[in-house]
Order: sequence, then structure tokens, then C-alpha cells
Amino acid sequence: MRLLGRCLLAVAMLIMASCAVWANEPDGEYLYAPPFQVGQRFLVVQGFDGERSHTTPLSRYAVDLAIPEGEPVCAARSGVISDLYDGDDESISHFVHIEHEDQTLSDYEHLQKSSITVKVGQAIKQGDCFARVGNTGNSTGAHLHFAVLHRQGFLLQVFVSKPFRFLGKTNGIIPEYLTWIENPVVK
Repeated sequence: MRLLGRCLLAVAMLIMASCAVWANEPDGEYLYAPPFQVGQRFLVVQGFDGERSHTTPLSRYAVDLAIPEGEPVCAARSGVISDLYDGDDESISHFVHIEHEDQTLSDYEHLQKSSITVKVGQAIKQGDCFARVGNTGNSTGAHLHFAVLHRQGFLLQVFVSKPFRFLGKTNGIIPEYLTWIENPVVK
């Protein structure tokens, strides 16, 4: 019985370790279009491992883009709207989640109240705009919080962020602090 317990513990530790390694690797299969309109350029004001507010597994690999309030927010990858909040309470971050074919989600936060134009279950294509930048939820000013999330765990699944890269003139731009991100992508 003790041997069985040790074997199960060893298997569980291997599975957890493999999940942790996978979660920390950049999403090499997909490059994400910057989540704003073509021809625009915005500054990353908090990058991966940002000390101000990106300190949990859910936000560790999130980025904050300094985009003025009211600017359009566009899909970084094609997918289906899996969740959103566009209620009356501006103390809660208004958000949209887009689920992609590989079961990752792109997460768009702090959207302007009443600006979301999509519904859960709706398909969306990369580059389609669906909301506007706002200042809702835990936010000190208008900006777009963007992350790529995946489910981790077996029985109790939780979302964690994972590193990603933006498409650019030189593909594979890692969105580091004080990096300018341009959207040269043509739909």
C-alpha cells in the first residue's frame, strides 16, 4: 500500500511539473495580432512579471497597453466568444474572452462600459473589432490588459496565463515593458 501511494505521488508530481513547464513556454505555434487596429502603435506599460499587478498565475504573463479610452479593441486571433461581462458595475472589469481552436483563451480587460458588440457563442475573426478600451475594474487609468490563458489541472481546472508573442514586421515580438507594439497585420 505504501508503494502504491509513493507511485501515485510520483506520477502526480511528474504531471504537475510537465504542466508547469508547458505553461511557462511561449506559445510557439501561434503569433497573436496586436489587439488594436491596423496602422496603430501603442506602448507596453506593464509586461510579463509586472510588479504592480501581474503577480498571480492568472496575470503573470499579461501585458498592459497604454491605449486611450474609446479606441477600438480587436481580436488577436480567430475564435469563439466564450465569456464576457458588460454589466452596470464599473468596479468590475468589463472583459471579453475568445476561445481558440487549441483551447487557449485571449483575455481582454478594462473595456469601456456598454462598448462590447459581441455575444457568447459568436465566432470572430482575427482583426475584427468588438469593444472599446476603458477604465473599468481595478484600473488606475484607461488601458487594455491582454493575456493568453489556458486551463491547468485535471479535476479542478484553473486558468493561468502563458507567454506569447505578437505578430510584427519582424515576427515574434515579446511584449516587454516599454516596448512599442505596432499592428502592421493586414486582415
